[in-house]
Amino acid sequence: MASTPQPLFQAICERPWDTSLRLAYADWLEKNGQPQWADFIRVQCQNPGWSLNHFQALCSIDKDRGEFDPFESDWLKELPKLPGVWWGTSFERGFINHVTFHSAKAFQEHAATVFAAAPVDSSAVDRLTDETVGAVLSSPFLRRLQWLSLCSAGLLTDEGMHLLAACPNLTHLRNLSVESSGYGDGGAEALAGSPYLGKVQRLYLENHRIGDQGALALARSPNLSNVTFLVFRKWKRLSQPVVAELKKRFQWLDGWPTQD
Repeated sequence: MASTPQPLFQAICERPWDTSLRLAYADWLEKNGQPQWADFIRVQCQNPGWSLNHFQALCSIDKDRGEFDPFESDWLKELPKLPGVWWGTSFERGFINHVTFHSAKAFQEHAATVFAAAPVDSSAVDRLTDETVGAVLSSPFLRRLQWLSLCSAGLLTDEGMHLLAACPNLTHLRNLSVESSGYGDGGAEALAGSPYLGKVQRLYLENHRIGDQGALALARSPNLSNVTFLVFRKWKRLSQPVVAELKKRFQWLDGWPTQD
């Protein structure tokens, strides 16, 4: 990244939620011969949710903007290629923002390099166990995330969920996804009691063993008061009164509106 203002880029990586830093970076790009990338950053900052396709459609209408393909940019080509690490292909406010680590080992070995290379605010870690999840959760890099996805082939149990719930590095999270057939009511109750998940708005629970007790804990949790969107899937385990309480509590369940 020698051709860019390194301290400013580093600040963007450390504070990916700070749009003002990105706009300052766009100003630098425009002054240094990269007006299309500067325009891309500004347009995505001004239009949350706009994808690269939205931007390119805008450019096709407004020919004065010129053409821009971020996949051809020097910055993107310089992203480190690391074993067990997969970079996403979507862009958030001008930069790729998602990365998947295929194991806790890959996270431990490469997180520092990854989080220095891009303003990552969305990450997934696969193949976790109760024994390895703690090493991921202890990382201060999680403080940068708004989206975290944890996946396990049944080896993340209630014990691992208690570690997740007790993690103080998750206070910026807006979206949390946990996929494992190893946790049940105890894991749900741990999430419901967590003091660190107060900003989570969307909660995705996949392949779990949660029953009435855990579902009620989620529905009645004051700590999860900002969650409006719940993906639960395993409805057949629940009694009808519990399902009714979930429908009353959450605005969306598995993508379907429950309230007018």
